[in-house]
Amino acid sequence: MIDNRWLAYMLATDRRTMQPVTENLSYSAERLTQVWPTRFATIASAKPFARNPCKLANKVYGGRMGNTAPDDGWLYRGRGLPQITGKQNYEKFGIADAPEKAAEMPMAIRILFDGMIGGIFTGKKLADYFNQVDNDLVGARRIISTDKAKPIAG
Repeated sequence: MIDNRWLAYMLATDRRTMQPVTENLSYSAERLTQVWPTRFATIASAKPFARNPCKLANKVYGGRMGNTAPDDGWLYRGRGLPQITGKQNYEKFGIADAPEKAAEMPMAIRILFDGMIGGIFTGKKLADYFNQVDNDLVGARRIISTDKAKPIAG
């Protein structure tokens, strides 16, 4: 049985357009220092990656989340409704060989539901935060990651 709070939280997770999107990563050098301050401490360090989405994706996503090949950061950049990123996450949903499927509506919906209800993203699931005892809007962000918990709770 699906709790209405689960549906509300899933809809709030994709608070943009309710359409799957592909991360474009076309940032200015200034914006890179804001989005990834530990990777780009200065504008000078960000300039080589500014407005270069492929190079940026390989820098920020390469060598982690199962990305091991030289262009895996770009190939497995964020796509879908909840924006899965990294080869490991694409493998969890059986689409590592066709990552573009994450941006197709049927797969994007499956990823959203299975990931949040089944705990596929982090091992945490909606039932851990919304049940007969708990109604934890902020903590539920741990289902996907730890960022943006307060805006989604709102």
